[in-house]
Parts: sequence; structure tokens; C-alpha cells
Amino acid sequence: MAALSFGKVVNTTGNEKSKVTELSGDQIHQKVAERKEDMPETDLDELQNVMIQGMSDGGAAAVAQANPGWIVLDEEDRAHVSHLVTGLIKEKEAARQHIATPLWVGNCQALLEHVQVNVQITPRDKQSQMDVKVQLPAFDFELEDAHWTGKTAAIVRARFAQMYFIRTLLHDQIATCLKEITEQSISKIFLP
Repeated sequence: MAALSFGKVVNTTGNEKSKVTELSGDQIHQKVAERKEDMPETDLDELQNVMIQGMSDGGAAAVAQANPGWIVLDEEDRAHVSHLVTGLIKEKEAARQHIATPLWVGNCQALLEHVQVNVQITPRDKQSQMDVKVQLPAFDFELEDAHWTGKTAAIVRARFAQMYFIRTLLHDQIATCLKEITEQSISKIFLP
């Protein structure tokens, strides 16, 4: 709404899109200080009308013309508003997709077998260098699902069986944590 009000003030200075009088910073401050009128009023209805004009062809410009002081967009401004509104919608949708939704909450335990951690410490002048590699075998989820019944249970079991992406993320995160813990522990004991 502030941009709408500002645009209306600019229109009272004799400036238009096709004809702009460039002003220095001092001149802008002087023009603002000289302005005695109140800022033009805008409201949510006018803002919504501008957005509708930018997103569709029908009727919104006629509504704006029927309301004194409202802005009627030309084709260039419609394209600009359409671009902005579309960008906001995409941004909002992207943010919505990143909100975590818990699918299950409960206790979890795991027994990791056949994990191999290789540590190589190489002496270098006054400081040693450490290289840690973790080999973690592939694993699968096993759920205590004996009490699950019905169609929903079958669907959930099938979905868990297809969760390759989640298994890969979990596998990589466990390997990373094991590597970091090993590096921290060995650094405290052996490295200055």
C-alpha cells in the first residue's frame, strides 16, 4: 500500500513513466519537505484491485475507473504486477513445501553391526593431520507393525518399503556423525 501511495505522490510532481524529471538527492529531500498535502489514501480493496488487474483481463480496470483516485494499470504495469504476484505465489508454495510434517512420533533404537572406522594420522612438521573414513553397511527399516491392520496398514508398509531417499539421508547422517565423533575423540587424546 505504501508503494501505491508513493506512486500517487509521484504522479502529482509532473513525472510519468514516459517523462521523468531526474532529481538529485538534495532536490528529492527538498520536494518532500515542501509537500504540504497528506499522503493519498489507499486501502486493501484498491491493492486487491491492482493485483487482480495484473492477473486477469476482466473487469478490474473498470472497477478502478469507477473509484476516484484508484490506479488503472497499463499493459506494461499489468505484466510487472503479474510477474510479482506469480513470484510471491511460487515463493509461498516453496516455503510451504519445506515445513516439516511429522509422519510418525515415537521411540527409535538401532543396532549397527559391521561398521568400520579407519583412522590415519600423518605427522606433519609441528602438526599432525588426521583422515577418518567410515564404512557403514546398507540397512533397512524394521518397524514394530504387528498390531497394524487394514488397508491403511498395507499402504504404510508399502510406502516405508519404498523410502529409499529417507534411508539414504539417514545412512549418510549416521556415517557423518560417527566420523565427527571419532575425529573429536581422537583429537582430544592424540593430537595437540
